[in-house]
This record gives sequence, C-alpha cells and structure tokens, in this order.
Amino acid sequence: MRQKLLIGDKAPVFCARSTEGDFCLENTQGRWILASFCPQSFTPVATSELLAQYKMKSIFNELKCSYFLVTGSSLFSNLAWIMEISSIFGVQIDTPVLEDPTYAIFKEYGVFSSISETRAFFIIDPFNNIRWFSEYPQNVGQSLSEIIRILRALQHVDETRRLAPADWLPGDCTYHAAGLTRAEILKLGPTWFYRTEDEKVHKKSSQRGCKNLHNPRDKTIKQA
Repeated sequence: MRQKLLIGDKAPVFCARSTEGDFCLENTQGRWILASFCPQSFTPVATSELLAQYKMKSIFNELKCSYFLVTGSSLFSNLAWIMEISSIFGVQIDTPVLEDPTYAIFKEYGVFSSISETRAFFIIDPFNNIRWFSEYPQNVGQSLSEIIRILRALQHVDETRRLAPADWLPGDCTYHAAGLTRAEILKLGPTWFYRTEDEKVHKKSSQRGCKNLHNPRDKTIKQA
C-alpha cells in the first residue's frame, strides 16, 4: 500500500466498471473532480451523501466539477444499491459508483485500512493535482456545503492569485501574499502580512465580514 497522497501530488489514474458504464479518470481531465471512497455499498451515511450530491447537482455543474464514488463492493451490489435508492426516494442517482472489490484503487490513493472503515474525499483540479483531502469516520457524513465552499475558494484563488481567509465565501475579501523581504515590509507598512485587496476591489464586493475578519486594528474582534 502506498503512503497517503499529499496536497499537490498527482492523482493516480485508473479505470474501473461503474454504475454509469466504464470509467477512466483520465477522461475527466479538464474538469474539477470530487472523488469519494466508501468501503461498502448499502451504508446509511453514504446513502445520505449520494442524495445530498443529487440535490446539489446544479451547483457542481456550475463549478464544472464532476464526482464519483468508489466502493469495495461489486458492480452488481452497487447497481442494486442505486436502484433501491431510486425506488425508495423517487430520484435517479447518476453518480458513477465504481467497484473496487480488491481495494486496488483505495490502496493507490492511500486510504485502505484493514483496521478502521473511514471514508475519504479528494478534490482534484483540471490538471490532475490533489488540491484537498479529508477523511470522515463511518458514522458522520461529509459536509457538502463545506466541500463546495472549498471548491469555490480554490477556483477563486487560482483565478486571482490571492489568498482566501478563514470562513471565506464568494464576495468576501481576499488577501495578498505577505511581503518576503525587508524592503517589501518597509514599503508595505505594518500590514505587510495581512493585506486585503485594493480599495477598488473592495467597493465592488459585498464585503461580508471584511470589517471583522480583515482589519488588524478592528476593536470589535473579540474572543468567543
């Protein structure tokens, strides 16, 4: 088993059978990807996540993000699971659910464990780079709203070459990179490591939370 993948690593490419037909990761390049790993089909938490993804399908499409789920179950078990979900909830789940009964793909991504059944999630960019990774316990579902927030933030900082602060949402201020030399620090002044966008950008944004989050002299910032 390989070591766990790190942010910045290339995502291992693979092909597998899925509930939507043959699937090859290399055919998705050029889009953002949310890759999910769940040890088995027919689990309550993973079922809730498939339904949540279904409800947010339009948002993922807007963000040019495809998604798939890899399980350690067979293709036929995955198909039965999807059909049962459709029968019970009246929805057509078109998320590709991939079979990996030997856990070969799990092992390539460094998320196979014979001790604990955690669930793993990766965001992969259009150039096949791992940009975010998280593991959840089997009894707690992922936060789709947080994953979408991270996806939006990654796309925004790639476009603007700026930094997204804590709890960033679209419309919020972002940071410039900190000064790296003494001359830069002297030129930039006391906020050399904590600079937001220029004033023109501020006026065009909604500035949700900018006052409290971005001004180091703001006396309203209090400890919770």
